[in-house]
Amino acid sequence: MSETEKFVKTSCKICRRECGMIAHIKNGKIIALYGDPDHPVNKGALCSKAAASVQFEYDGNRLLYPLMRVGKRGEGRWRRISWDEALDYIAKKLKEIKEKYGPESIACHTGCECEEHVYLDRRFWDAAGWPNFFNGWGVCYAPQAVAQIYTFGVPLSEFTNAFDYWEKTNLFIIWDAKLPEGQPSYMGAVPRRILDGAKCIVIDPQLTPLATRATMWVQIRPNTDLALALAMINVIINEELYDKEFVEKWTTGFEKLKEHVSKYTPEWAEKITDVPAETIRTIAREYAQNKPSYICYGWCCHHTQYFQFARAYSILIALTGNVDIRGGHILGWPRSPMIDDGFLAFDPRLGLRDKRKIPEVAKEFPAVYEALKNFTALAHGLMKMLRQGKVKALFVDAMNMPLRTPTYNRFVKDIESVELLVVFDVYLGEVEGKIAKYADIVLPAKTFLERDCLSIQLWHKYGIIHVRQKVVDAPGECKSNFEFYTMLAKKMGLGEYFPWKNEEELFDWLLEPTGVKFERLKKEGYVQVGEPISEKTYEKEGFPTPSKKVELYSSILEKMGVDPLPTWHDELMLKQDEKYPYIHTSYTPARQHSWTNWKAVRDLEEVLEQDHAYIPERIALEKGIKTGDLVYVETKHGVATYKAVVKKYIHPETIIVSRGNPEQAKIIDILDPIDPISSFMAERGIPCNVRRVQ
Repeated sequence: MSETEKFVKTSCKICRRECGMIAHIKNGKIIALYGDPDHPVNKGALCSKAAASVQFEYDGNRLLYPLMRVGKRGEGRWRRISWDEALDYIAKKLKEIKEKYGPESIACHTGCECEEHVYLDRRFWDAAGWPNFFNGWGVCYAPQAVAQIYTFGVPLSEFTNAFDYWEKTNLFIIWDAKLPEGQPSYMGAVPRRILDGAKCIVIDPQLTPLATRATMWVQIRPNTDLALALAMINVIINEELYDKEFVEKWTTGFEKLKEHVSKYTPEWAEKITDVPAETIRTIAREYAQNKPSYICYGWCCHHTQYFQFARAYSILIALTGNVDIRGGHILGWPRSPMIDDGFLAFDPRLGLRDKRKIPEVAKEFPAVYEALKNFTALAHGLMKMLRQGKVKALFVDAMNMPLRTPTYNRFVKDIESVELLVVFDVYLGEVEGKIAKYADIVLPAKTFLERDCLSIQLWHKYGIIHVRQKVVDAPGECKSNFEFYTMLAKKMGLGEYFPWKNEEELFDWLLEPTGVKFERLKKEGYVQVGEPISEKTYEKEGFPTPSKKVELYSSILEKMGVDPLPTWHDELMLKQDEKYPYIHTSYTPARQHSWTNWKAVRDLEEVLEQDHAYIPERIALEKGIKTGDLVYVETKHGVATYKAVVKKYIHPETIIVSRGNPEQAKIIDILDPIDPISSFMAERGIPCNVRRVQ
């Protein structure tokens, strides 16, 4: 190997799996990216989008320098400026807006970037005294985590169940989760267990590739998952299939639950879900009698009863005793002995938490705020404030709001009252609907391959800290979050809150309790610093709930005016009518994208079925639609254009469209409809119509 050629250990940051990678560098450029065979998370496997990050890195449309808008928003007319000029302008405008409208008029929406970088964003926001800080969690996993907190005291970590944990799983329920195509990080672990004899039940409106290999495919009507879960609870209790020892010793509210679900019979659920009553009984029996069992939940939750469905499946897990056991569900995730990542934002020495004001949007959804003790997950609230004209300055960091918080048809109008829109991103506009095109100031960001970072939260069971280190220099004048916010803090007179000279000094400070230096991590890739997750941790001190047990009945929710037991509300079902006779739902065709991320990678676009609509044969026949035809899918929010794919094995009233693209964002809205408890947008179960483009 020549002196100009080397291999560098790092880790991915496209999804939460954070797989170990090896970058092949030659003459200062990335030649290829490989899975790290020594890394315990992925053991050498790597998905296509991670491998294709080389194209993402060297795309000719990269944003390289700060730009200032000189035309109207969206015209694409810019003037190149220096970082100093950009920061001076931003600091001046922020001070003016704060003085004129107050701190509540300034907001930030960040995506799911490196944890410490997100917390650096938040640290700056709190230091400045601006309360409105939001992140991508509000359009992803937050309501599930909140529901699990009210049940178990902590979230169930879907990311801790690594491959070898599933070696003990006897039955999987794949509840509208696209495995492995929708979750490539699982890399076929579930199919391999099926080959080894594990049972698998797939609950999905369409026949998926995994469903063809499953023990049972259950074709469910979209937006009715809660009804199915409630009927399963009914069967498990009435047939005494629950884990009596666990329920008696480690749960509260069982008798109330038993009485509550008595009306939710399989026959009742059949009328709502289109799943036969006997099939529901079979699912419940199989799940309860094949312990350890695992429920892998996907995008099925994204509907008007999201929170209570998450409560219901959490109760199913508890009733069957599939809690904190190998092959079942793990409680939370391991905490490292290093300084907690949240300490960056909530450093008690700085008093930032005491300074923070709770925005009005947090008070509207107390269940979310009280569980998480922050309001970052309330993306609905930010869009509501924008629509009301209350936001005058908006920072957007690694978050394509028109598509990720779908408001595509309304977004330009929603930001009319915003006097300063700053976007910190890698691209200016590689995807239709890119928010950077509407910004006043656009700042060039480094990719994860161009900056140092830590994997702090230890989502996996291994008790490790692993590195995500810079493998190549960034082009142009791209900056990391650390560099950007450190510079802006100094311009705003907040430099004392960012005392580190560079990122390595910050990481060494975080690592200090472990005795590990960042330099060592860069050489070794990962270091074992904590104990791997152990089973039945609740036996030592109980569950972190008021009762120290799993709370099937939540008195805390009751005090908030929220149903203390998961309850079906028929009025939250979105009714079809003559204008919109079908049901819109969405799917992830393959996880080569993470929402709109990586849509600029041409090789991935060529191999994907993007912007397709799956049409049942009956509807296609009635409408004269054939595979390959262009069709309009319409909801009350707008009209989207898709290429039709006629399918036989799909719920007969359902139109299933690909998600995370500009077309879908035209027909859903983050503010209507929503789950009334969590504020989460409903993108499933929406009445729609379809017609062939003439």
